[in-house]
Amino acid sequence: MLEYIAKKMVDAAFKLLTDQISNRIRKDDKEDLNKLKRTERGDDQEKRHFSIRGSTTSTIKAISYHIKQLKNWSTQVNFNDLRESKKTDQIYIELDIYLYPSRVRISPDEKLQAIPLHEIFSRSQNHYVIMGQPGAGKTTSMKHLCGKIIRGGSFYFKNLRFPIVIRFRDLNSPDNISPPCEVCHELGEDRSVIFRRLFQILDMNFFWSGKLARPNCQQERMYYVERAVITMLDELGVLLILDGLDELVSESKRDIAIAEVRKLAVGLSKARMILTSRTGEFNQTIEGCDVFEISPLSEPQIRDFVSKWLGKKDLAESFVTQVKSSPFADTTIRPLSLAHLCAIYERIGKIPDKPKTVYRKVVNLLLEEWDEQRSVTRRSRYAQFEVDRKFEFLSSLAYVLTTKAKTTTFGKQHFVTAYETIYRDFSLPVEETRLVAVELETHTGLFLQTGVDQFDFAHKSLQEYLTAEYIVRLPTVPDKRDLLALLGNELAIAIAISSNPSAYFCELILNRLTKVQLPLTFYQTFVNRLIQERPDCNIYPSVVVSFFTLLTLWLYEGESSMKGPMSKVVNPALVDSYDQFLSMILERNRADVLIKHYQRAGPASHGSLGGLLLLKLKRNSQNYDFPQRLVTFESFLPKNA
Repeated sequence: MLEYIAKKMVDAAFKLLTDQISNRIRKDDKEDLNKLKRTERGDDQEKRHFSIRGSTTSTIKAISYHIKQLKNWSTQVNFNDLRESKKTDQIYIELDIYLYPSRVRISPDEKLQAIPLHEIFSRSQNHYVIMGQPGAGKTTSMKHLCGKIIRGGSFYFKNLRFPIVIRFRDLNSPDNISPPCEVCHELGEDRSVIFRRLFQILDMNFFWSGKLARPNCQQERMYYVERAVITMLDELGVLLILDGLDELVSESKRDIAIAEVRKLAVGLSKARMILTSRTGEFNQTIEGCDVFEISPLSEPQIRDFVSKWLGKKDLAESFVTQVKSSPFADTTIRPLSLAHLCAIYERIGKIPDKPKTVYRKVVNLLLEEWDEQRSVTRRSRYAQFEVDRKFEFLSSLAYVLTTKAKTTTFGKQHFVTAYETIYRDFSLPVEETRLVAVELETHTGLFLQTGVDQFDFAHKSLQEYLTAEYIVRLPTVPDKRDLLALLGNELAIAIAISSNPSAYFCELILNRLTKVQLPLTFYQTFVNRLIQERPDCNIYPSVVVSFFTLLTLWLYEGESSMKGPMSKVVNPALVDSYDQFLSMILERNRADVLIKHYQRAGPASHGSLGGLLLLKLKRNSQNYDFPQRLVTFESFLPKNA
């Protein structure tokens, strides 16, 4: 790397910035003298002096040390679920970038143009702000850019010689921003964040004398410090990457950092700057910066990612097939979730059997685990609104929006109405709806603003899971017809995540669904999702009766008494679904349980389904009121029954 940081280049940079600042000081002194007209005291005419302590060699060593750190940082990707770290180059796929943030869309129908990441550098000569949701791939993309330029290969900028990276999360600790010179020490953290760190990286030390050495000249000295840094970055041809603005905990420091970014954006001409941030955290307009947003992964990108991660084509195909048939397939559009699923698959040779394991993994990852792994602490604006309370709030919000808005995309008024329904339970201010939404997006990435008047949960499957979490915490199972009709997916998940899936299943079927008449679509959705969720139905006699009650309700369009006609059109695929579900039930339940409670009552087929029998009740359960009649499969009963 030293061939790019030649001694004469650093010497020239030092000389240039010294001359620039000295000339500015002389000019200011001359103006001061003209104003004073030699009528002031002599000490007011005292000249100011500026010089740089240090040497070209020390600066080259400091930069070389920084680049060595960046090389190690950019080479690997690592997190807790990994069996071993991955090389960035081996797993990196280029992401697509929206040309403007999704939240400024006027309508959900407005299509966002996306281009590959590298094209933004030829498209714009400005500096860049790259936003993205948690786990969208911002930092990994910056690692790729660093590695590309450090290795000296072809790069998007021809005149940039090396990167300098400032990770904002490192600046949360005072130990990581110790002042490198007396001037920065005097200025303090409350005046500078980025420039202080740059002085440390570049090993630049200033020396002041005369009037500039006085305490009341701090603001003027800061001006010269900033000019020096900007000149040095330009002359050295630096790609300055400021990663993770949202990870700077202190709001006051963040305000300082934004102000410094503005100065860098208008001051840098040869060097280039890239700022990354979570989408919800960045709402500023910065002159000289173009703002982009990372888009979700497309299906080809998912396949490319999995193929690179797992290495073997057959493993990649097996993984994609399993995930695509799961209810959480939509979570794979985010690199973070996809990477963790790949890591788990790599360790155990399959994705988890129970979708609830994946829901909880992804939600915990976004709520807490990912920040913990990177030692990032996010402070809430509100007392007692920490991670566990955010989870409960999101569950309540998901339930209200699912049952009231009846959609997965919500207008602003939907969100406001839902917020006004639940805010008291979480001691949140009623007038800060927007700020709460911003905090949820920034801290969790689970609830997003995706348009001027549009909000979404990040993934439909997670909205369903959060709604189910709310349902299982209710004191009773829902019993209203209109409510039940909306919750086919959510009730199936609620059964799977409940502390006693068998009891919850029986309670829902025997004490709720038999009391109301629900549409055929509910049963289709509910049963298919139960098959995907694979609830642990333990040995429980009422479980088998509940299953055939569900089959009876489906065939007779919600009439458990079977007075109505059997469904006129029966899709064979749905019968297969019930067969799959029955096989799952019988993994832990005996097949002869029905004959203890029912006896044959005649055929039930109308020609569209063969092999169906009617059963009539002969003995009730101690815990539930069993239906007087049931439909079952001929093949299910023992031959001698």
